[in-house]
Order: sequence, then C-alpha cells, then structure tokens
Amino acid sequence: MAQPMLELRLLGQFDVRLGKVSISIPSRPAQSLLAYLALTAGTAHRRERLAGMLWPDVEDDSARASLRQGLWRIRKALEARLPSGVQYLLADDLTVAFNTKSAYWLDAAALDTPDDDAANVESLQHALVAYRGDLLPGFYDEWVLRERERLEGIFERKIGRLLDCLVEMRRWPEVLEWAERWIAVGHVPEPAYRALMLAHSERGDRARVATVYQRCRELLFEELGAQPSAQTRELFERLSRGEDGLAVTGTDFPRASMAAPSA
Repeated sequence: MAQPMLELRLLGQFDVRLGKVSISIPSRPAQSLLAYLALTAGTAHRRERLAGMLWPDVEDDSARASLRQGLWRIRKALEARLPSGVQYLLADDLTVAFNTKSAYWLDAAALDTPDDDAANVESLQHALVAYRGDLLPGFYDEWVLRERERLEGIFERKIGRLLDCLVEMRRWPEVLEWAERWIAVGHVPEPAYRALMLAHSERGDRARVATVYQRCRELLFEELGAQPSAQTRELFERLSRGEDGLAVTGTDFPRASMAAPSA
C-alpha cells in the first residue's frame, strides 16, 4: 500500500490533510508541536527542550507529560489512516523529529525556496502561491512569532521581486493580480499600491490611479497613523500629470533573515 501524502498548510490557517482527507487535531498545543516539527523537519529535538519551549510556564515533569500527550494526539490522528510501518514522526527516549523521508508537502517550505537572482516569473509565482497569510494565525508562541516574521519577510521580498519583473515586462494584468494579492495578505504594502497605480496608468485609467492612492492613504492612516512615503506621493503626482512613472517605482525591500526557526 502506497504511503499517502501528508499536506500541511500553516500559512493563513492550520490545515492538515492525509491523502486529501482532512485530519482533525483538536489540541492547540499538539497543533503547535506538529507545526514546529514539520517546519524543522529532519532536526532531532531533545525532548526536554521541546517541552520547555512549548510549555514554558509549567514544571518540567508536567511539560514532559504534556509533550508525551501531544505526540500521542498527533499519532492517534494520523496512524488510523497510515499503512503499517509508516511514520511521520520519529521519536525515541531522547529526541523527536519529523521524518523527511515521508511523503509530505508543507506550504512554508514551498515558499521558502533558496534565493536565486536568476529566478524567473514562473518560479516566483509558484513559490508565492503557497502564501495565504500569516503563519499559524491565532497562535502566540514565541517561536511562532519569530517564524511568522521571517516567513513574512521572505514573502515580501519575493513578491516585490515578482512585481518588479512584471512591471519591467509590462505584464499589467498580472501586476494588478499580484499587487492585490499582496494587499489582501499584507499590512498596507506601499510597493503594491505603487504597482497598482502604475498598471492602471499604463492601461489608461487615471481615475483608478487616484482611487488606489486614496485607498493607500486611508489604510496607512487607519493602521499606522502614517502618510504615504515620498516615493508613493511622487509617483502619484507624476501619474496625475500624465508623466512617466517608471522612474520612481521599485520595492527597495531589505533582505530578510533566512535562518531556520529556532527554539
């Protein structure tokens, strides 16, 4: 019997499917444990370190008992649907690890592909489509917050590069699509609004340029109490006068850390 594919979607949701069948893991700590092990697949974590990280506010003995309970819950949810001998978690008396030789797909891994200056539009789109929002929304473990920020930085860098490529290639419908995707999952990303304004201008729709700029202003003020940057204002003014806006576009994102999630 072939091993079923385990699919883990942690970006914008917590969704686990085994052979396309939804798997329920009702315990929030067990969900966090499975997510952490999958995100650090192949690393053998010492049990006491895992217990201390995931249950930091309880005594050591209670934390280790909670770890055993979490592992039991994960196995119970998965093993009923697995062929004999198939294991997604590798555990002994000292360590626990996610089995990298198992059949699985993880959305964060699909996004977090190695940086490549020669990456083309299609490879960037393939990586970015996995991002549906913040890592594990509603989870507030310290490790989740760190990893959430790291993955958001990777997403922003990649989508900024994608939009720069699409603008350079003048693929305006795709510029509109990906800029709106960024806005839907981002925190008022000004480069996305600049890309939208430029695309609408190049398509001859100045009214929408003004609408997009107003959206950007309102959301920046509501969420951050801020005004658009000088770069965004300059682009809007140039486009409003019917001038070329390509000279003031660009994402200018800092490079995010590519370190693996840590305990």
